[in-house]
Amino acid sequence: MKTTRLVLTLFSLAFLAGCGGGSNSGSVTPPSTATLSSLQVTPASTSIAPGAGQQFTATGHYSDGTSKDLTSSVQWSSSDSNVASVSGTGIATAVAFGVVTVTAQSGSLNATATLNVSSAGANLTAISISPAGASIPIHTTQQFTATGSYSD
Repeated sequence: MKTTRLVLTLFSLAFLAGCGGGSNSGSVTPPSTATLSSLQVTPASTSIAPGAGQQFTATGHYSDGTSKDLTSSVQWSSSDSNVASVSGTGIATAVAFGVVTVTAQSGSLNATATLNVSSAGANLTAISISPAGASIPIHTTQQFTATGSYSD
């Protein structure tokens, strides 16, 4: 009787050990087989003034329909570093007037955007109204002036 119990106990322990102890069995996630099928750079086209910067973003599109931000993992380049340079994080810095192609590359895939460095690239950064406040009698007028401040 003791031998039978001992055999059954050992058999039960061996069975549980073979099943991984019963914890998390069957919950193994297979590795993803999705492959990078295309890249996209945004914005696709923009203008900035000399001395200004522009953040570009690289998005990877995969064979399983998913997308991922690859901005910090792609190789960035500019077609003319005398006009604008691009950092490893996708920030283009305008140096002189001109037009460059900004490229993001991952393996054999690449995507491009156009960066125009011009005086038209100055961006509105603030608007002020004057006078800041006014109190006027009924049936009269008050002239206000709006002044825009630009990045250049």
